[in-house]
Amino acid sequence: MTSKSKLGTIILVGAILCSNYAWYNHTKDLEVKLESRSQAIEILDTSVKRQSDYVMELKTDLQAKNEEILELQGKVQKAERISYNTREYELTFYAPTGNLTASGTVPQVGRTVACNSLPLGCHVMINGNEYVVEDTGGMSDNVIDIFVGSEEEAYQLGRQRAMVHILN
Repeated sequence: MTSKSKLGTIILVGAILCSNYAWYNHTKDLEVKLESRSQAIEILDTSVKRQSDYVMELKTDLQAKNEEILELQGKVQKAERISYNTREYELTFYAPTGNLTASGTVPQVGRTVACNSLPLGCHVMINGNEYVVEDTGGMSDNVIDIFVGSEEEAYQLGRQRAMVHILN
């Protein structure tokens, strides 16, 4: 082999080695960058999970607060319905006649009362039970007539006096 060809071979081998070295360094740089980005992604994933957990906690807290608010609103609405207009009435009882009430409804046991001094649709609380004034009748102004299931029951209950809370 001539010295020119030896020199050419050496140059070629050197070029290949330089090329391989450059490729090796480039590959190492890419691996380092990839590792760095993988770590950054892990950190972001952890951060996103923490934030997601926090958001779920906030949603749970918000839902609990909403339920509390709804419960309180119900209590307020119920309290607002109660008027402090309470007075004593004489209670009488009436049984089915087959007729509709003055408001045009079928009377219901445990719901319907008749009264001339209160407007139709007015709600009243008598002995812890809520009734609706749906009928009128031939009674005086201080009487509330409560609808019951039979004449026998009406006779048994007779006449009573009770404090009646007039609800709005």
